[in-house]
Amino acid sequence: MAWGSQLPNSSDATVVESVYRELELGDTSRMVANLTLPKEGSRQTSITWKTSDPNVISATGEVKRPAIGEKATSTTLTATITKGGSNKHKIFNITVSPYETATLTAQYPFENDLKAHKVVFANGVVIGDRIDRDGGAVTYTEGGSGKAVLLDGKSGIQLPQGMISGPAYSVSLWVPPHELTLYTPTFFGAMDNNHWISLLPKGPEGENTMLWSGGSPRYNGSTGMKIKANEWTHLAFTVDNGVLSVYVNGKLQLTGAGFPNIFTSKAGTFSLGVNWWDPVFKGAIDELNIFEGELPPSQLAELAKIK
Repeated sequence: MAWGSQLPNSSDATVVESVYRELELGDTSRMVANLTLPKEGSRQTSITWKTSDPNVISATGEVKRPAIGEKATSTTLTATITKGGSNKHKIFNITVSPYETATLTAQYPFENDLKAHKVVFANGVVIGDRIDRDGGAVTYTEGGSGKAVLLDGKSGIQLPQGMISGPAYSVSLWVPPHELTLYTPTFFGAMDNNHWISLLPKGPEGENTMLWSGGSPRYNGSTGMKIKANEWTHLAFTVDNGVLSVYVNGKLQLTGAGFPNIFTSKAGTFSLGVNWWDPVFKGAIDELNIFEGELPPSQLAELAKIK
């Protein structure tokens, strides 16, 4: 990434001053994700970084968040912009927010039924091979904790409307896909045909497991790895005001900024195993949990121990 505007022939000091004025890191008053720190600016300027406290943020932008109940931590990052014999320092104040407990809002253990164990939302409903199609049938199989719902590749589950609304939420579930087919969703949520999220065991980016989002542009949240067929795997993702994190078996596989705010009202549509377009999920799903807020590592680790 290069910073700085086009300049006429200028002295090194002028170039450094221009990069200094334009170098920004965005809002650093509530950091919850790693920063991407540029290493060069325009006109062959170099940018190096130094942190005053690597236990808060490293010189490469890695954020270390306080645990639940602890106070926010603060430090500074200093950028040194250099060209030739000229250099200038720019200081950024960084505040890193602690993790907060996520609030469980919906829970479906699938113990031989589709009942919700949180009364806020209704039970799941069996549907056909698309969200807008009736029919379908499900059975139940052994899960890691009691029973699990089994989808046959022709049926899905409609979840209650408005299960997620707002910019901070988390989803956790267990799956053993019996087949890995491209674009097939496990968990799907949408405001409309153009604004949606889909948790894919096999996605379009390298056929990796991913959290995919519709909109313009689409967000390809690839984990960089593929889960296995016929093997229980814990999948979870969190969204916190544009910061996406995706976990596989309790391990963070992806974190990135710029994730779109999809669920802007309580009119969202949600389902398991189906959407409006793609092949239907064939396999089991167990212990679906939906939270308001970002799941901190301690809560997520507990969920990943069930199986």
